[in-house]
Amino acid sequence: FSGYTFSWAANAQARTWSVIRRKRRPFSLAGSYLTPTTSAAANVERHARRLAGKGAHAVVVLGGGTVPTLVAIGNGPHRVVECVDDDLVEIEWRTTAAIRATFDDPQVAGRAVAQWRVAQSVYDPDGIGAAVQHLAQSWDWDRAGFDCDRWVANEIVSAAARVVTLVERREQGDRRGAALARVGLANALLWVMAQHHRLLHVDDSELWMLVTSVMGADWERDLDIALGVERGSADLAALSLYRYALGRADRTLSATQRIAAESALDAAERAT
Repeated sequence: FSGYTFSWAANAQARTWSVIRRKRRPFSLAGSYLTPTTSAAANVERHARRLAGKGAHAVVVLGGGTVPTLVAIGNGPHRVVECVDDDLVEIEWRTTAAIRATFDDPQVAGRAVAQWRVAQSVYDPDGIGAAVQHLAQSWDWDRAGFDCDRWVANEIVSAAARVVTLVERREQGDRRGAALARVGLANALLWVMAQHHRLLHVDDSELWMLVTSVMGADWERDLDIALGVERGSADLAALSLYRYALGRADRTLSATQRIAAESALDAAERAT
């Protein structure tokens, strides 16, 4: 990695790392790019050597986020964040079994698969990291080890409880409580809709972009208001997000689940 900079492809359907040889100079992180400024590439190499010395079978850099995540394949502390020469580096130790398990976990599969598809190997003498990446490349929703629609339906019902909490906090005049409930609801619905539409996303920015692209302009407007990006009634905007999500996912619900979801809608109507 020393003497290189890395750029992230803008097309979400063709995520790749491009590696461009450059004159050796320091670099730091900005957004989804590694750009020249301190010696992060040298730091990555140094971390990889150190992790290999501690028993890591492979070390890879995962895509997504503004702080590079080095995954050491092997046994070690689950997650640490270190600062070396003013550069933050997140280090995660995972076994291959634990990594594979994330591909079959409906809560995180959309993020885990996307990140591993574009992972960059730093140290992989036995091809263990490459084997995990191959598994991610061949993964698809139809062969996932879980029922995607069932997970979506369960999460829609769980979100119904968030709707009721938001309405109650609003009625009580608890602005901070309402704000926490509102943001939690909006974030939960982003992940549910990503799963419902079978979207892979390397980070939160891509999650927002892809979900918005399939949900449409009304969703985008109300999401921005709910999160405080645009002016408007944030609480009511968040409640509208639930209506949109329920409309998309309604077919996945059982009769019992639909009753619970409609109860939440009734609460939302009361708030308006």
